[in-house]
Amino acid sequence: MIEYEHATPPSSALSETIESIEQVMKNGEHAFIGYIDEQPVAMVRFTLSAQRIYFFRLSVIPEKQGRGLAKALIEELEQFACTKGK
Repeated sequence: MIEYEHATPPSSALSETIESIEQVMKNGEHAFIGYIDEQPVAMVRFTLSAQRIYFFRLSVIPEKQGRGLAKALIEELEQFACTKGK
């Protein structure tokens, strides 16, 4: 996340806490997490509306970037959207 520390506008992801993420998840936000060797290495968060899925916070840890993990998460999200009629 260091690469976004001085972004314009600054990323609000840097101010999130475990507690704030737990709260939004309790209020209807969802996430898919990608694992390699039982270690979380990628994530996308999303919400569902009547017509669509809105995704955000797509991230892959720097050491694992360039391996198609973000693409795999988005493909999984697309399949999930189809099963929900979105």
